[in-house]
Amino acid sequence: MITLPFSLKTSVKAIEVSGSSMSPKYEHGDWLIFRTTRYGQSKKPPKLHTLINLVGKVVVIERDDMPGILQIKRAIRVEESALWVEGDNKFASTDSRHWGVVRPHEIRGVVLLRYKRG
Repeated sequence: MITLPFSLKTSVKAIEVSGSSMSPKYEHGDWLIFRTTRYGQSKKPPKLHTLINLVGKVVVIERDDMPGILQIKRAIRVEESALWVEGDNKFASTDSRHWGVVRPHEIRGVVLLRYKRG
């Protein structure tokens, strides 16, 4: 579970990591800053090169079947005009290996940096 405690401004937000699915890169209690995306706000799907540019990056997602729950996963590849995502800790992650691809409108942002909470 990941909590979203506050917004810095409309396009940049902070999020706290809960759990170990992204360990060792991101640990439980780490705080991340992410840039929000507009994929879900547009009637047109993003261009393929936009999705390809996300491969290798850590994204924040909110799946349609889990509204209100944000998850952090790494974009692995583009499939079916959508993203295949996985946690860095394969043994502790529920991800595309379990529920398939993430559609562009489910991508909420891209992680920019990490800072540890005091």
